Amino acid sequence: MLRLIWRIALSVGRIVLALLLCLAALLAWRYWPRADAFYLTQADLADRNYLQTRARLLDQAGGGTAGFDLSRAYSSVFAHRITSGQRWVIGYRQYQAGSPLWTDSAGFRKLTIVVPPLKFGSVQTLPAGPLLLAIETSGGSAWPHDACSFQLASGQVVLDARSRRLKVAIRGEMSAARSVHDSDCGVTHPINEQFIASPISLTELTPWLGKAGKYPYDESYRH
Repeated sequence: MLRLIWRIALSVGRIVLALLLCLAALLAWRYWPRADAFYLTQADLADRNYLQTRARLLDQAGGGTAGFDLSRAYSSVFAHRITSGQRWVIGYRQYQAGSPLWTDSAGFRKLTIVVPPLKFGSVQTLPAGPLLLAIETSGGSAWPHDACSFQLASGQVVLDARSRRLKVAIRGEMSAARSVHDSDCGVTHPINEQFIASPISLTELTPWLGKAGKYPYDESYRH
């Protein structure tokens, strides 16, 4: 009898362990960082000077309630909105779902690069300057109005267009595109990123990728 009970207990323990391992794997998959890399031809940013305009308006409003309300109306995540145009727009989006034990712990990072039209079958290197615009925004997904934005100040982007899947390498220094009231964002940081982007059309854009959302956090969560 004791041997039978022992065998039953052992079998139940194995089943429980298997279930716990499955649950752990499911949670790991659910909260594992996700990334989306894409590019569009005949596109552009909705407003190439958005971050500078935002910083100027916030500086004019000053701190306090007026500045807070303005920062919510002019969230820096809006700088990554994409529309039709004559350039190529390359997007890299990263999303971290956060901990299931903490509310509103998800985070995001958006990198958007705008370049002149490329020729397929070529490899091009573009230095930081008037022909290249690279902006980056990151922060908590529940608080997009507090996100920090930067723009490539020095460095280069190498674009390998020898296939339909675009190989992108960006290296240099990002400089804060911010108001004096964005004191928690820092001033500069290095960037060294490589990814492969797939082509999409404007109709495939979502608020997460670059379409205007109804609310700011529509654009900071990966749906």
